[in-house]
Amino acid sequence: MPIHVRIFLPKHVHQVTTVEQECGLEVWRAQDYVNMLMNDTTFHGLVSVLEDSPGAPSAATGIGWEPETGMTRVLGFIAGRIVPPDAEVYKLAVGRAYRRQGIGSRLMEEFLDMARARRAFHCYLEVRRSNLTAIRFYRSHGFSGCRIRPLYYANPPEDAFVMSRREERK
Repeated sequence: MPIHVRIFLPKHVHQVTTVEQECGLEVWRAQDYVNMLMNDTTFHGLVSVLEDSPGAPSAATGIGWEPETGMTRVLGFIAGRIVPPDAEVYKLAVGRAYRRQGIGSRLMEEFLDMARARRAFHCYLEVRRSNLTAIRFYRSHGFSGCRIRPLYYANPPEDAFVMSRREERK
């Protein structure tokens, strides 16, 4: 089954919050996502989806059913803000069963492409200081550490490592 990257739409919200829960992220309210997607022109997101061929929805749940394409399962997502000349990654997560397959890298690269297309050449994000796997991932995408935000995270309390990436304008 093919994996695709699509624009994050309100129909993906339920599955995105499921990925957030599975990954241990702070789960945003579904209505907050919908409001940002529908009303905030600076909010941008992408989802990585596994699309099955058209057919009947799952008898068990029917979740993710899209009549045009068949079943769609959100494997991961990236969400952020683009306000040129800056972009910020709010969240990036890939479900545990789909990690180490290049999905996170593809989401990050496509988000950065989207930012560049909108003339945003400086991107930043926060990551838990203890999340060494994520820090290595972000470094592999050209991000470097720039400062610490003390006690940025609440549950559990922890400092954030602020990372940024700057590209030359072309």
